[in-house]
Amino acid sequence: MRMNYLKTEAIVLNGFKYGDTSKIVTLYTMQDGKFSVLIKGARNTKSNFSGIFENLNHIDIFYTKKISRNLQSVYKAESISSFSSVKASLEKISAAYNILELTSKITVEFDQSAELFSLLKDSMYKLESARSNFSLIYLTFQVKLSGIIGIDPYLQRNFDDNIFVMDNMKQKHHELVLNNNQVEYINKVLEAGDLNSCESDEDITDKISELYDTYIFNYTEKLGISKSRKVINELKKDNLI
Repeated sequence: MRMNYLKTEAIVLNGFKYGDTSKIVTLYTMQDGKFSVLIKGARNTKSNFSGIFENLNHIDIFYTKKISRNLQSVYKAESISSFSSVKASLEKISAAYNILELTSKITVEFDQSAELFSLLKDSMYKLESARSNFSLIYLTFQVKLSGIIGIDPYLQRNFDDNIFVMDNMKQKHHELVLNNNQVEYINKVLEAGDLNSCESDEDITDKISELYDTYIFNYTEKLGISKSRKVINELKKDNLI
């Protein structure tokens, strides 16, 4: 019986070696959100998959989906972009990995969001072409991501004091407050047409990013739970280890 394959764009979030030549890779896709795949022979230079499933890569995949499985099957894959400029710059790749890690941690498998995929992809391409202010790309990703997943700090804003706040219990515990200068800084960044020419302050950017990370992780603390034990059990069941 001929199998019908699905096709989708994907960004490679992370991966690790498996066996002598294979990899287990986690993708965030346009069609089905986040899921993991076992790519046999991915590390074999003669394989059709060689080099395609490296972290950051933007790819097309043809695959089958079975939600009851923790590892999906890929039939074919094609590279769209490997983001060579990002991988050649320590500062760019640092921002890129922050974006990938945040995406991986706050998403659950098969929770599809075309808006999140577009934000993720656009952020990678902005990093690829950026000449400066790479950390601002991560900050704008954090701000827009919080809106997409429904925890936008603007909705928790105390307009009397012109600050961002979390709900009372979380604010009291984590002291997550942005002052007027930081609020103005975020607005300036969001309104900038070209981040390359945007006036930035690394100390302010890093502080706000740290607050956003804490804010996002505390509101999504039950998401992104590692399924490594389930994956290993599945591999054992299929006699793959």
